[in-house]
Amino acid sequence: PYIYADITERVKFAAEIELERGGTDAPQGNGEFKIEFAQLDYLVNELLNIRAGVLLMPVGKFNLLHDTPLNDLVDRPMVSRIIIPSTWFESGAGIYGTLYPTTLSKIDYELYAVNGVSSTAGAITDLGVRSERGSISRDRDDNKGVVGRVAFSPMLGVEVATSGYHSQFRPTMATTGGQSALNLFAVDWTLQRGPFELIGESAWAWITNNGATGVAGNGVGPGKMFGYYIQGNYHFMPDILRKVAPSHFSEASTFTFTLRWEQVDTDTDNRSLAAGNTLGNRRELDRLTVGLNFRPIEDTVFKLNWQYNTQNDNARGLVPAGDLGVTNSRMDGDGFLLQMATYF
Repeated sequence: PYIYADITERVKFAAEIELERGGTDAPQGNGEFKIEFAQLDYLVNELLNIRAGVLLMPVGKFNLLHDTPLNDLVDRPMVSRIIIPSTWFESGAGIYGTLYPTTLSKIDYELYAVNGVSSTAGAITDLGVRSERGSISRDRDDNKGVVGRVAFSPMLGVEVATSGYHSQFRPTMATTGGQSALNLFAVDWTLQRGPFELIGESAWAWITNNGATGVAGNGVGPGKMFGYYIQGNYHFMPDILRKVAPSHFSEASTFTFTLRWEQVDTDTDNRSLAAGNTLGNRRELDRLTVGLNFRPIEDTVFKLNWQYNTQNDNARGLVPAGDLGVTNSRMDGDGFLLQMATYF
């Protein structure tokens, strides 16, 4: 459930409460019940407003618009799960606003100070940075993170944005020689023209002093990561369907054909291999997804995808590997995915 409240003309509240995979007592052990975001806004003017609470991190665009009914494919992009750890939220406060350079263009921005990521779950490894997502209750290393995004739209249907994030994730330790920090930079784009849409996202990660002592198979953690996806959507509705079955295919209904190509490399500088790790660089992933979905209305979608995965790195067939970091969950292979999602 989403909760929205107009407390006054200038004070607004929004929150999402999430029950996932059956809740915290789910038999598979990975269910959860949590607040995904809860923010209080004070509206000053269009150029400058104040926001505080549990905030979705504006690193790339997908983390801000990750809801299943909004997206045309079943799986989230790998770069938006592994390098940008969606769904990603932290406690913080900051400013946001919109300005208009010309009559056709606009610039949206967000800038926040947040608690930051944490090494509570261990060092950053080839599996990505998801385990470093921080606590919303306290700042674990007494060193705030900074995150921001600027999106430029020169005209309707075109948007290009850059975003960045910096946070310490571990205090100074003898094994690392200094504080460990995570730095992320992302670029995202949306191009729409008629029924065609081209979207995508690229992200780079730089991790400093990433000694991974005590993490199995990682003498030294990766220092650099990179990933991206490019997705094309074509929206269509045959007129004959509306004529033959108007109660099923209304003016609000649409089909979407989708094609997405994506790659992720979570150890681009091969530090694991350079440190004498026999597994070497374990995370070079490719994925091709072809999808067709039907929306009877905009807020409801039925999706059918075919997905082909390839793992190109030195650990092909070894463990631990795989998209979820689970033993024997190798990425090679293909399969069909089916999903139904709605707002109500």
